[in-house]
This record gives sequence, C-alpha cells and structure tokens, in this order.
Amino acid sequence: VDLTCILGPPETVPDNVKLVAKLEFLNPGLSAKDRLAWSILQSAVADGELHFGMTVITELDLNFGDNDTTSAVAMVCAMLGCKCEIVVPPESSSETKKKIQ
Repeated sequence: VDLTCILGPPETVPDNVKLVAKLEFLNPGLSAKDRLAWSILQSAVADGELHFGMTVITELDLNFGDNDTTSAVAMVCAMLGCKCEIVVPPESSSETKKKIQ
C-alpha cells in the first residue's frame, strides 16, 4: 500500500517511525464485520457450543442497508464447515431474497 501521500517520500520519514495500519479491504469479505463474525463464531467453537456441520441461524435486518454482518456470518460458517440459515423478513424485496439465495 502506497502511503507516500500521508507520510511523504521515504527519505523524509525518520528511521524510528513505526507505522501500523488497519486495512479493512484485506478482510476476506472486505468488511470490518468479518472480524466480528469470526470472533463470535470462533468463541462458540472454543466453548464447545458450535461444531462442524451444525447450523447457525442469523437474521437479515432490513434496518441496515448493506447487511455486512449477515454476509460475514455466512462466510465464516462456510469456513468453519457449518451451515448458515438466514431468516429473511417477509417484507423483504424480491431482489433481497434473490441475493440471499
């Protein structure tokens, strides 16, 4: 990642500068919600509450436009070998329902 627009040319940055960056676009699902879903589901695995092949049920919240959390839960379930059922409110548009399928 080119940070010269923030730091300036490399020769102008002191040797003792340590740069730490959080690059959300490197998350598998491109969302900050990936870490949230991973943390919650991995904790359930560690506690023995979630096992390979089990089903996780999550909802699609129409109050949030992008539903990154729902997508992240589905992605992490796939990574852990679990099924994911997404509950879609009846008032959801046909386009939304199609995306979920």
